[in-house]
Amino acid sequence: LWRDYVGRGDRKYFYVSGSVEKEGFVEIAYGQTLAQLIELAGGVKDKASMKAVLVGGELGCFVAPNAVASTVIDRDNDMFTGAVQIFDETVCAVDETKHLMSQVKADSCGKCPLCREGSHQFYTIFNDISNGKAKVSDLELLSDLAQTIGWGAFCPFGRHMVRPVETALEVMGREIEDHIKRKKCEAGVCKRLMTMAILPDLCTGCEACIDVCPEDAIEGKKGYIHMIDNDLCEKCGKCVP
Repeated sequence: LWRDYVGRGDRKYFYVSGSVEKEGFVEIAYGQTLAQLIELAGGVKDKASMKAVLVGGELGCFVAPNAVASTVIDRDNDMFTGAVQIFDETVCAVDETKHLMSQVKADSCGKCPLCREGSHQFYTIFNDISNGKAKVSDLELLSDLAQTIGWGAFCPFGRHMVRPVETALEVMGREIEDHIKRKKCEAGVCKRLMTMAILPDLCTGCEACIDVCPEDAIEGKKGYIHMIDNDLCEKCGKCVP
């Protein structure tokens, strides 16, 4: 198992997952490109549009689609630890980075203040972005935090855990900015940024949705078209048939 993890001679195993046709271990020679690795795994699933590729997991980097053909798998690059995940357009950049920071926060030993507090701050900011509570200035704060932690953290874990944040801003910055400025999640993942509405041509006024709404966010009378108050709606989905 150790031999397979570190590689054999001039070759190495990678576990390729996400939006790929053949999820699993793939062996490839050093010096090949990330695009060739993805091809060995069958290519992007259903020929979907690729949003980004995460190389190296929670301590790795996001790679832009137009850079996979020029990204060479290098033995001396600690980014190529063995995990490669392909994201298509159904994946939310904010939600995925938030989950990565949640893992980092849990895995940090806590001895280094920069890593301990920084990982918590990263998670908090991305959580605020996904809930529509972030400010535009938070983008600059993320960059400043990443630069400070990357320079001053005690160990490689702390110095490397900023890479997903830095590369997410670089590769998927426009999407992250849209969450803040336009309160819009292109992938439809961030529930707090959704607007719920009842389709008038399908509403029969049966009041079934009113009965299941825990927030009393639906208004209407029997036999009449109902409406949702999005200020009260928690987007729980209980009213969806």
